[in-house]
Amino acid sequence: MLRIIAYLYPQAPFSNNIPRSDTLFGALAWTIRLLYGRKELESLLEEFDHSIEKDTTPPFLISSLNVFFEDKNCRVLFFPRPMLPPPKLNIDDEQKYAKVKKFKKTSLLSRVLFEKLLAGELTEQQIIDKLGKDYFDHAGALLSKEEYEQVRTIKSLLYNGEIARNTLNRLSFSTAPSEHGQLFYQKVVSTTCIPKLNIRTGLFLLIDATEKYDQMLKSALFYICQKGIGGDTTIGRGHCEVSFEKNSLSLPQNGSRRVALSLFHPNEVDRRELKSRLSEVYGQLERRKGFLETSYLSEVAQVWKPTLLSFKEGSSFPDYGRKVYGALYKESKQRPSLDYKVRIYGLAYTVAMREAL
Repeated sequence: MLRIIAYLYPQAPFSNNIPRSDTLFGALAWTIRLLYGRKELESLLEEFDHSIEKDTTPPFLISSLNVFFEDKNCRVLFFPRPMLPPPKLNIDDEQKYAKVKKFKKTSLLSRVLFEKLLAGELTEQQIIDKLGKDYFDHAGALLSKEEYEQVRTIKSLLYNGEIARNTLNRLSFSTAPSEHGQLFYQKVVSTTCIPKLNIRTGLFLLIDATEKYDQMLKSALFYICQKGIGGDTTIGRGHCEVSFEKNSLSLPQNGSRRVALSLFHPNEVDRRELKSRLSEVYGQLERRKGFLETSYLSEVAQVWKPTLLSFKEGSSFPDYGRKVYGALYKESKQRPSLDYKVRIYGLAYTVAMREAL
């Protein structure tokens, strides 16, 4: 498998939320159909189905989008903080209690801490004990002292806000509902940028792909970023510049646990294995629903996707020896308005985690 990191530099906000692994896969699949043809996409999906059934190497795996900080001197990557057994805390004074509260408010780990935690060289207890000395909390993330000195120049990694939008009655130019107009506010998410200091944040995506699909995925991602990712791309949302580099993360090849960096919808084998190890599974379930992406092909009707339960990014579970975790959901019946069965990406992009010595 070829392992790469795709860096996305947003040129506009995203509507509602940062796209996640299921949305990204949907966009990639539609783009592959558009650029390479329907037969190529169907062949790809068949390869996925075979790899899941036989537990062999899949055509590719993708993570959800994560945020990075960049200035003229460095780039700091952030990952979801793994969900793990709560550390045994001996809180006997106000200072320790304050550290625990700060720790619990964070949801991200910087690259240095993430790599050390997965390698078993660092524990959450050690991070809490040295919080404010060797490790720091900032903008919802935990960082090493060196990383903190860089990132402290910004208040937030992402900006969450609202933008006013309206629909007009073109005869009266009114937004009043009584005249078939509307004024409303829409949630947007954007990255941070300080041009004067040459500082910005962006998003990155981890991709593991076989050589056959490496260039195809890069081409598809170039197209998607130019077109826009997520909702409201027709009004400029989600447009990005993209670049690629070899995955240089220092992560263990094996370990006793797996940490998901994407949404994870368990298949039948996963459900059986996870149920047998339930006391060792730490994660958060989330309902995923939305419209089927149709902006790539105009002849396809807009329909709702079925609601799926998936583990969130950062969920962790015991390694039970599979090469493929998760499912590529397929509806049992074809809908009358479609000429195919709806598919939803639920495969997990996982990394190994070792127990701390």
